[in-house]
Amino acid sequence: MLVGLHGMSRGIFVLAGLLAVTLVLSYLTWTGKDTLARQEGITLVAGSPDDLGGLVWRADESEIELVALEDEHGRFLRVRVTEQVPGQEGFVPREGSEIPEPEEVFEERRVTFTGGSRAHTLTEALVPLIADRRLAGLSAERLETLGFGEDVRGSLNMTVRGTEQAFELGGQTHGGAARYLRLPGEQDVYLLNAGPLRPLERSGRGLMKRELHDFSRSDIESVVVASDGRRAEIVQREGEDGAARPFFADAADPDRRVEQYGNWIGKLLALRVREYVQEDELPEGLEQVASMEFKVAGSKLPVRMELFLLAGDDGEDRWYARSDHTRVLVSLPRQPAESVAADLDAVLP
Repeated sequence: MLVGLHGMSRGIFVLAGLLAVTLVLSYLTWTGKDTLARQEGITLVAGSPDDLGGLVWRADESEIELVALEDEHGRFLRVRVTEQVPGQEGFVPREGSEIPEPEEVFEERRVTFTGGSRAHTLTEALVPLIADRRLAGLSAERLETLGFGEDVRGSLNMTVRGTEQAFELGGQTHGGAARYLRLPGEQDVYLLNAGPLRPLERSGRGLMKRELHDFSRSDIESVVVASDGRRAEIVQREGEDGAARPFFADAADPDRRVEQYGNWIGKLLALRVREYVQEDELPEGLEQVASMEFKVAGSKLPVRMELFLLAGDDGEDRWYARSDHTRVLVSLPRQPAESVAADLDAVLP
């Protein structure tokens, strides 16, 4: 009886071993080609973020162009978004009938603005451009399932160190964690982390610089405020023995804390860009309400900022600003800008 059980156990182990071998062979037969062709950590474009001259992303009937520029205040990014927006409703004849039916008409609109922190984060993610994985030698059928059929989903063109590199965009993996990409017409497909690409996939507006400045409150050494012939020079001082928090004071009396200065500067720095004014939409009749010139730690040049008012014929005033960091005129939310202007009397003599 024991001999019989021992023989039966040995037979079970043999069958289990054969089953395991069969499963392994089946797995290799099913996935072997992709497994052998798969490589990870593939550098598609070498370099550093500062080597990027520009990029163009085209997908979903929109185009996002990013160009790296430089002026006396340093390197910055200019972004141009071209998108289809609803236009005036048109009317076309219904098929088989002369009776017109309404049809939504789309118009092309271009918006240009200065890139913010997300734009710089994007350049850091794209240069160097490193794919998480490569799938080589894919069939035409397989390529089509990944979004590389007759109609390509989109394209990404990058200029790095003066050399342009073009890629075709495919679809996304299940869950959207990665985006498929390839060199034009090739059978090799690369997978990129889709996270850094989100601002490009979401119309590009998230790349916009919303702050009027690139410095923090603690970086301010002094600021000169001028308005309507009045002028004040404000300095920031460290507290005694470095224990107390820094404070703002009149340059003529630097040891006396002036709370109004700190409150006003806080409001000014909190202003956020509403929209960038396009060159063909520059308003006429702007009135300069105030000008500010900051001396900032780590900067050889002063940083200038201006606040403007456009009195509306309809009683609705509109507020604008321009700074060395936005580079161009921008519009501001009304209430915060009005608050900054209203408190000027507490700052100026």
